[in-house]
Amino acid sequence: MVASEGHAAQMNATPIARIIGHAEVATKPREFSVASAWAIQKVLKKAGVTLDEVEVIEVNEAFADKYLELATGTGSPAAKTGEAAPSGH
Repeated sequence: MVASEGHAAQMNATPIARIIGHAEVATKPREFSVASAWAIQKVLKKAGVTLDEVEVIEVNEAFADKYLELATGTGSPAAKTGEAAPSGH
């Protein structure tokens, strides 16, 4: 469940994570594979944190090979980057 801090308290729920930001990045069609890496860099800058300060980064990427590029492009170890990839890609 995603909820505000106040609503979680009302429901006696203990938060297990905090969303610190989000970002979108548009690229040229031929550069689509780097968009997620650029978005991570953008949101870290907006939030004023470094990758070392973040425990998990959730990435919704349809193409598994792009996920591998993402981990390489951000310097993020694969264990730090969560991924939701539809099967069949």
